[in-house]
Amino acid sequence: MKRSLILIATVVIVTVSASIPASALTQTEQTRLTTIVAKGSQEIDRRVTALTAASKVIDKTEKLSATDKQTLTAEVTSATSGLAALKTKLSAETTLVAARTDAQSILTGYRVYALLLPKARLVKVADGQIALEAKFTALSAKFMERFAELKAAGRDTGTLEATLSNMNTKVTDAQTISIAIQAKVIVLQPSDYNSDHTILTGVRDQLKSAHDKLVAARADAKTIVDGIKTLAK
Repeated sequence: MKRSLILIATVVIVTVSASIPASALTQTEQTRLTTIVAKGSQEIDRRVTALTAASKVIDKTEKLSATDKQTLTAEVTSATSGLAALKTKLSAETTLVAARTDAQSILTGYRVYALLLPKARLVKVADGQIALEAKFTALSAKFMERFAELKAAGRDTGTLEATLSNMNTKVTDAQTISIAIQAKVIVLQPSDYNSDHTILTGVRDQLKSAHDKLVAARADAKTIVDGIKTLAK
């Protein structure tokens, strides 16, 4: 019975102390509260500055698809507004518990540096590659038309057709990667990162792999162009 009373008394004390207003805080507690609010506000300002800069880049870039640009713009705007509101809330807190909760949500609620900004950059790269891959596909069709003309004129295009096949394979492989990355990354939210901190691991390397395939495909395209010029003489 005595232990139960002690336990109940302890719970009551902890609960009450957690909700003590600023006016009832000790000097040490008040200092801690002031520090949390100041540092939290500083971190919010730092993120808002980064988001503002990112918003300008997103707006100007031509590599993003219209849909992805709209999605990222909306997310950056929402995060900026949310952080501004959080700063106001944090500044008005009168308990250490509430202030610490607000400060923690700067990270868990937005994941600006860990997810949102990297997400914008990765989607930009993926979209740029997808657009380039589409150009390669169109170029391949033009090469086929040119081969038909050369064969009609009695030229042997067998070697060039083999090179084109290699080019198409590289472009298809790159396209598979770029489309998969775009679809995976554009939908990610802070809660996804909170559940799995490794969610973006390897994504940059995969995009680099797709990029390397496109570089190789470009070399094949140049070989084909040069070969067509030679056969057309």
